[in-house]
Amino acid sequence: MPSTFPDATPAGLIGEVRSGMRSLRVRLHTAVHDGELTRALAEGADPKASDELALRARRLTGEHNRRMLARSLRGVIAEAHDPPVLRARAIIGSPRGA
Repeated sequence: MPSTFPDATPAGLIGEVRSGMRSLRVRLHTAVHDGELTRALAEGADPKASDELALRARRLTGEHNRRMLARSLRGVIAEAHDPPVLRARAIIGSPRGA
C-alpha cells in the first residue's frame, strides 16, 4: 500500500529533520544577530545573499513591524501637534543668604 506522505522513506525523513534543524539554526542565528543583520540591510546588503539576511528582511517588512512603525509615527505626529506640558520637578526658592 503506498504511503500518504510524499517521501516517507528513512532518507526522506532524515532530510526533513535536517531541513528543520537548518531552519531552526537560521531562525536562532537571525534572532541573536538581528542588530547586525539590520545594519547590513540598511547599508545595502542584498537580502538574497544569505538565509539570515532574507529572514531579517522579511521580519522587518512584515505586517507586525509595519503596524508598530505606523503606530509610532502617529504618536510622534500627535505629540508634534500637541506637545506635552513641561512641569518643574524641583521647588525653586530664594538664593541663600538673601
